[in-house]
Amino acid sequence: MKVPVSWLQRYVEVPPVDVLLARLTEIGHMVDGPLEGTAEGPVVSLEIRQNRPDCLSILGIAREVAAAFGATVREVRTVQLPDEVRHSEPVAGEDPVYFLRITGARLDGLPASMLGDLGHYGQQSLSPLVDLANYVMIELGQPLHVYAAEHIDVTSAGSRSARSGESLRLIDGRTVELSEDDLIIADKHGPLAVAGAMGGSASAVGPDQREIVVEAGHFRSHLVRRTARRYGVATESSLRSTKLVPPALPEIALSRFIALLREHGHVGECEVWRSGPAPDSHLEAISLNNNDIQRIGGAKVRPEESAEKLRSLGFTNVVLAANETLTATPPWWRTDVEHPADLIEEILRIHGYSRIPRRLSPPWPAPHRHSRRGIRRSRCGVCSAPGAMTRSSSTRSWWTASIVSKPLGKSCAWRTRRRGRVCSDHPCSRTC
Repeated sequence: MKVPVSWLQRYVEVPPVDVLLARLTEIGHMVDGPLEGTAEGPVVSLEIRQNRPDCLSILGIAREVAAAFGATVREVRTVQLPDEVRHSEPVAGEDPVYFLRITGARLDGLPASMLGDLGHYGQQSLSPLVDLANYVMIELGQPLHVYAAEHIDVTSAGSRSARSGESLRLIDGRTVELSEDDLIIADKHGPLAVAGAMGGSASAVGPDQREIVVEAGHFRSHLVRRTARRYGVATESSLRSTKLVPPALPEIALSRFIALLREHGHVGECEVWRSGPAPDSHLEAISLNNNDIQRIGGAKVRPEESAEKLRSLGFTNVVLAANETLTATPPWWRTDVEHPADLIEEILRIHGYSRIPRRLSPPWPAPHRHSRRGIRRSRCGVCSAPGAMTRSSSTRSWWTASIVSKPLGKSCAWRTRRRGRVCSDHPCSRTC
């Protein structure tokens, strides 16, 4: 993903570029190409991991920079959507899709600074309303599609599988014959767009459009991926829709679209329609014993530091108990944090992977780890636990130990090889 530093600076204080790149690499966002120079500043190319769709946005990278350097994120301004959400009666779809109908929309053009941001990112200007939708998509990470209101019936619009014999002319000029397992946006009159990927030319918005419908959906990513690949559609929208986008993001993106349209243009009446079920945005709290960070990750981090690092990443309800147990709720934009191991990864990222020791503690206490008696005592303590100990776990190359064990109560065989001889005179070599 390309990140214009001038655009990034709108949300967070950015250090010098060399310091920025080194720190981003350390927390897991590697540089994916050379710097591009512009009059407003450099453009950084980053490799975003599959499990981090929140970082396919300028604001997502700003949150990472803020956590890495102890800065504060300047959140974007939004407005309240209409309280009443009307329900379309289409096809029964499993994907929540929102349709924002705006009457009296007017936008003569985006400011030069916003057009410059889009240009530095690599997004060409198409028309004012489409440019605004693209700006919100790159800023927040939620794909938006703008329709001409006269060509879409919001009372019956929604996502569904294509039907046999249906076809769609895309905005790139191609006409595709749809398959029955394609995920599309359609109303009672027929297909309108390939869901999450590309719109149809019949409902495209013109430069002087006054009545528009803005669509934002939370689609099943594997269906979007399959449909986009079938028709060779690789767009900025499909790049994001094929990831696990946060369920709460569509409504936030629509409210941001209205806020920018009011700021730089004019907004008349607004209506919000939704097809499909309400998105499930509930997030469960996760508990972690702070000692597990060193046991699993190899680095010792004080409990207070762990709690502070999670707060810097946007985690809420961070509680540190007396027994050094941390409990935290992931932020709404993180769909990849579900288990205690995920918390360990997040804490170690901000702590710094380079600060993890290269050597871990020896597998046995130091006085006994090389003696025959010490090896026998050690294996007695673990013979009822499944596992394997290999040469790589020792600090000496003249012996190896291996365990082949079964659950407690069944046979457990242990062999210790030392200089080519097999020793089986210990009780652990017999039935436990």
